[in-house]
Amino acid sequence: MDDFVGRQPELAFLAGELEFARAGQLRVVTVEGDQGTGKTSLVRRFLEGLRAGGSGARVLYASADEVEQAVPFGVVSQLLDGLSADADEGVLAQASAAAEPIQVGGALVSLVGRRAAGGRLTVLVVDDVPWADLSSQQVLAFALRRLRADPVLCLFTVPSTVADQLSDSLRRVCAEAGHRLRLTGLTVEEIRTLADALGVVPPTVRVARQIHELTSGNLLHARALLEELSPEALAGRVDPLPAPRSFGLMVLGRLAGCPPPTQRLVVAAAVLGRSCPLADAARLADVDEPLAALEPAIVAGLLTEQRDEGGPRVAFPHPLTRAAVYHDLGPARRGALHRRAADIVADPSVRLRHRVEGSPLADEPMAGEVADAAMAAAMAGRWANAGDLWFAAARLTADVAARDRYLTDAVAISVYGGQAEAAARALAASAPVQDPARRAFVTGALALVRGDFASGTASLRRAWQELEHRSDPALAAVVAESLAAALCNPGTYAQAADWADHALRAETAGQPRLVHYLALVANLCCGRPDRGRELVATAAATFAGAAHVGDEAAGMLALLRGELLWLDERHREALAELRAAAAMLRRGHPASPSGLVALLQLAWVEYQLGHWDDAIAHGALAASLAADGDQLWIAENLAAVTAWPLAGRGAAETTTYLRQAEADFARLTGAFSAMLLLARARVAHSAADDAGVAAALVPFTYQPSDDPIEPAPVGWQPMYAEALARLGRTDEAAAVLAPWRDAADARGHRTGQFLGFRAQAVVDQARGEPARAAIAYQRAQEAARDLPLPFERAILDHDHGLFLLAERRRTEATAALRAARDRFAALGAAPYLARCEGALATLELSPTNGTAPLATRLTPQELNVARLAADGLSNNEIADQMVLSVRTIEFHLSNVYAKTGLRRTQLASELSPH
Repeated sequence: MDDFVGRQPELAFLAGELEFARAGQLRVVTVEGDQGTGKTSLVRRFLEGLRAGGSGARVLYASADEVEQAVPFGVVSQLLDGLSADADEGVLAQASAAAEPIQVGGALVSLVGRRAAGGRLTVLVVDDVPWADLSSQQVLAFALRRLRADPVLCLFTVPSTVADQLSDSLRRVCAEAGHRLRLTGLTVEEIRTLADALGVVPPTVRVARQIHELTSGNLLHARALLEELSPEALAGRVDPLPAPRSFGLMVLGRLAGCPPPTQRLVVAAAVLGRSCPLADAARLADVDEPLAALEPAIVAGLLTEQRDEGGPRVAFPHPLTRAAVYHDLGPARRGALHRRAADIVADPSVRLRHRVEGSPLADEPMAGEVADAAMAAAMAGRWANAGDLWFAAARLTADVAARDRYLTDAVAISVYGGQAEAAARALAASAPVQDPARRAFVTGALALVRGDFASGTASLRRAWQELEHRSDPALAAVVAESLAAALCNPGTYAQAADWADHALRAETAGQPRLVHYLALVANLCCGRPDRGRELVATAAATFAGAAHVGDEAAGMLALLRGELLWLDERHREALAELRAAAAMLRRGHPASPSGLVALLQLAWVEYQLGHWDDAIAHGALAASLAADGDQLWIAENLAAVTAWPLAGRGAAETTTYLRQAEADFARLTGAFSAMLLLARARVAHSAADDAGVAAALVPFTYQPSDDPIEPAPVGWQPMYAEALARLGRTDEAAAVLAPWRDAADARGHRTGQFLGFRAQAVVDQARGEPARAAIAYQRAQEAARDLPLPFERAILDHDHGLFLLAERRRTEATAALRAARDRFAALGAAPYLARCEGALATLELSPTNGTAPLATRLTPQELNVARLAADGLSNNEIADQMVLSVRTIEFHLSNVYAKTGLRRTQLASELSPH
């Protein structure tokens, strides 16, 4: 079974190092990590990829062993065996017979270097290199220092615990010519992928996080735990998770060797949590002398002592230790201890948890109490906690109507809090929802968050139809809100606005919710700005009247104000509000829908305003949070918007985020992704690929819509018109552009007018109407004045400069192109900067450099190689004399030729004989 998972960044890093090596530059990579992190597996997967890809590389593999450290040249002998098939027999025999590391190293340089001289790539691997014998380490250090200009990639795996056993010489080589690739544990998502590779049911994200916390992502422990966990545990219905069996047996063995009071103290601590006051553990364990009982537990590595202001505490040194003790308890003893713990602990919420854990049967009073606690948690924004409590209340009640209500609330709050998958599994383990409207809602809500917009919308419409025959304002509000979210796309903004209004009319609690943002955006995008302003004023009054002045309310108001300020083109004020909104809405619940929406809007605005570093950081953060929180409905938007500034910079990471957005979008059904289409267009635009831009944006033209064109949202029309014009499709470009310009003029929207004029100039220029183009460019410059949109203005300056250059207005062209260059440079927009500098090169002379004396222009090594070549030695002879590889000699000579402008035959006349 192939259970290798993740490590894509690490594999990509090794692939990049391979390309450097292929180009003739030694690369040394030490892959370091703790035992069980998969160092050897990573290297083997990389080598498998080399073989499968037909790289033509010769792989020399050796594995060090602690018990063979006394065998001289043991590791080097394995490497030489890999060269025996095509090596010079004389050199190979010399290496085998040599007794000194320098001699063996020289032979290794010769064997590898002469193979490399033909451009053939060598990959040299030593597994667990700190355990290699000292002579082999010396040989490796000697050889690597002399293969610096050869197509050689050297990979060393280094266990963290023995990294200090590297010889000084090899450590220096690794530090000078190498890169350290530190492997940490698997990520949460990689643990889920590992489960799939092992053929077990993938755990929920929440359970995967617990496994990650228990094992620190250690591959061996995570694999053992996944193979041992029951389906109930993987579905999130066992808390805390057990330890892997082998680890658990070790812990239980230590516990069995402790005195009975110590055993009871450790068990009590395990029931109370990862850490607890020593006094609470002693009371639960019926231990009269807690310090005496604690000492053996500390010696056995089962507990640690902590001190804080509230008195001494005990904690488990590792989550797996607690898990092993807790899951060794039988259900009767565990339940009894939880019930007793509820009478001991001081925190009311913790007391309630212990009571729930100690109640296996239905208990109506407790169910009501737990449901009240769930509502309080939801009001405080603790959504994951609220979902757990509502599911617990559903388990504790025998009333079908109450259970349906609790399950509906649990699903709604779990979806909102980014726990959709956990909610789906918990729902599947519960009794079916009987009420038709509630059943349709939970089905639709879960379908939406998984990306199935078609069936999700259909289910939600059925739920609404059921509600038309009865009064249930709370359920009606969440159904309408979900429909507004599903329809908040180009072409359906008017429908989304209507459903958002339904939700707001049905809502009675005055809670700040995502529907307020959806209502505002939908109304702004379908030409109802006055209704949007009214919504913001109403929301502010509603929140204040209901006394909701916490982070959620304040953050939602900041988000709404930021949207309105952006509409009014008060750009810097909008940015300040959106930054405040993102900070407040993420506080305490970073993966909430409102928090993710705030980060999405913030990243988009930062991109527009030229804060590209911030836009990348916020977009990447939100994309990661969306993936962790099962928020597929927004994940592809976040990955796509992160790709925008990366594309502008021509960054390699663009591909990563674009592929992620593509993969997320492929999992959606019945959705339309404006952000992804624009990301594709921006990638093509950065490559000056007008056909690619047009192909990316054409799906917008297929989207049926009764919504009017609005210049305030992200506009695709100007970019599409410019691409069409450059492709010679000027009539189509004009037809796309005209409605945009009309809308911008009607709204008096300066940004829309600026982009419209710029695109019109490109259309007029493509039509061969330079006089009209000149006027359009001038009007675009006037509209852009004082707009803080550096990227769009840089594009205008660049295009205008090229137009002026074509019109032979060199002075004006130079000024425009220089302005564009400065703006592109400030943004780090490398592809655009290169094109701009290319245009400037046709206008400006490059500076010239004087000629320094020949000897002072060469390094000492280059000078030595040049003198030997001047003496008439061949490259092989120079290599042997200097104990360097042939490739290194060729590298130095190429530098000599480039610096001096001389050919090999001219060196003798220019240099004194050696």
